[in-house]
Amino acid sequence: MKKVLIFLLAFITSFSVVSQTTSIKQKCEESGYEIATIYEVEDFSKLINPASWVIKNCKTHLSPDFYYGFYNDRALGKIEVLDLKGALIDVDYCISEKYDIVSCHATKARILYEQGKFNEYKVEKEISLKMIDIKNREANDRYQSKSRDSIVYLNNSLRNMLNSMP
Repeated sequence: MKKVLIFLLAFITSFSVVSQTTSIKQKCEESGYEIATIYEVEDFSKLINPASWVIKNCKTHLSPDFYYGFYNDRALGKIEVLDLKGALIDVDYCISEKYDIVSCHATKARILYEQGKFNEYKVEKEISLKMIDIKNREANDRYQSKSRDSIVYLNNSLRNMLNSMP
């Protein structure tokens, strides 16, 4: 009887851990929807908490491109609450871990501009614009219409943001 109870306790505990892991993985995979909703209503300060949750919990559940993009989302939230130093830390980390995420470079350029670091801003802006051109060419070569269109749209939005600054 004692062995049966130990087995049942172990089974219930392991099921609970597996169930919790599955729900974390599912929440990680669905986190983009929550972030997209925040972008739609343009209340960027609300990006900080969900992006921080993803950064803390989802590294093993998401692709590197998707995961490190949340550092950019959190940086945008920090910009909104005027934490430029914290935002710069986030995008610098994003760039150090996954250099080819264009949005992290574009956000870094914006932060440098807002900090009055115009020489550094110009360098980062150039890097961003060149990466946008490369990513748009890659999208045209590699993806079908809907995926390609979304990538190009996002990249061109970043280009417009960068070009709106001197």
